[in-house]
Amino acid sequence: MTFLELCRAAYTRIGYSGAGPSAVTDQSAQSARVVDYVEQAWLEIQRSRENWKFMLRRFDQVTEPGITHLALPSTEVAKGDVIRSVEKDSWYVRGETEKTSARLCYLPADHRRAIEESDEHYTGRPNYFWHDRKSVRVSPTPDRAYRITGDYYITPQTFASSDGADNRQRELSQKVPEMPEEYHIAIVWLAVRSLAAFEGDGNAFQMADGEYRKLFNQICTTELPTIRYGAPLA
Repeated sequence: MTFLELCRAAYTRIGYSGAGPSAVTDQSAQSARVVDYVEQAWLEIQRSRENWKFMLRRFDQVTEPGITHLALPSTEVAKGDVIRSVEKDSWYVRGETEKTSARLCYLPADHRRAIEESDEHYTGRPNYFWHDRKSVRVSPTPDRAYRITGDYYITPQTFASSDGADNRQRELSQKVPEMPEEYHIAIVWLAVRSLAAFEGDGNAFQMADGEYRKLFNQICTTELPTIRYGAPLA
């Protein structure tokens, strides 16, 4: 479902009269409230867990000699897919002529200063990595080409505010949540729950809350990493 379709679905389910929002910008009264609550519902779902599978991305780039920063592809940044956190145990480095990869160690902020200061004098195969929102940095400074791979989670996607231009309105209206489509309706029910609370409609709140909780449990079942248990102790 697109952003506009989600808004219209929420508008209908809360019981407002009329066709609902005609766009996701420059709306007023009930339509504006619906658009805002749908936006907030989508953000709330994304923020509720840090390791949703649908927010997981793969980093795969090759270093250049003397360059420690590896920027995310501009296409990803343009979509808003910037780094929120990383799967620390998934990062590896491999030289172009090497057959096996070596683990990269994540470097916490309080350990970076010494590494950064030593980079001017120390080059070779990277052993450490850390990140900001739009790039990954490795250390030591690469002395040749190395392939860096790892998994990261993106920041929550927004449907965003607009500048009012017609093409911008169409672009926002057609945005689709980066979550399996069968769960898009969870966004609708969470928005309806908020709308029901605003309207003081207890029956609508209970119904929306029940529908949302069922769907959210399904999302957790399929979109969170599988819990692996260790071997039993002898």
